[in-house]
Amino acid sequence: MIYKANKGQTSYGEAIGIILMESYMPFPPGCPGNATTFDYPVRYEIVKGANMDRLVYKGDPKLLQPFIDAGWALINQGVSAVTGNCGFMVLYHDILAKEFPVPTFMSSLLQLPFISRMLKPGEKIGIITANYDTLTDKHLEIATNGADIPLAVTGMQ
Repeated sequence: MIYKANKGQTSYGEAIGIILMESYMPFPPGCPGNATTFDYPVRYEIVKGANMDRLVYKGDPKLLQPFIDAGWALINQGVSAVTGNCGFMVLYHDILAKEFPVPTFMSSLLQLPFISRMLKPGEKIGIITANYDTLTDKHLEIATNGADIPLAVTGMQ
């Protein structure tokens, strides 16, 4: 394989880029915010100002541009796909997926349509969220692309 330097890229080998909120909480193994979750190297980019209050509780539209900037920073550093570490990032998924030239999946909620196809009639998908009151119909509409999927939702608040 022939390697070449890419302008502005200072490290190589991280295929997955993960956009993080600027939050200070523990991320145990299994969470995207913990690099030991993965058997391969990942690259992180923090969205300054994207905290629990602005993203989860308010769904602040002013965060969109910083999310776009974070995604481009990851892409310019050579990642082949972009994801996020918080399900509430689904609010920006459609716009980011159109913006970026790499596969983009901003929320684990995007798996809902796939999982629903595996269920028997009458079964529901269980969702445990940070805060039941802040997971809105808008989040679920974006995640399911409008499909009517039976859900059982609870929060940890």
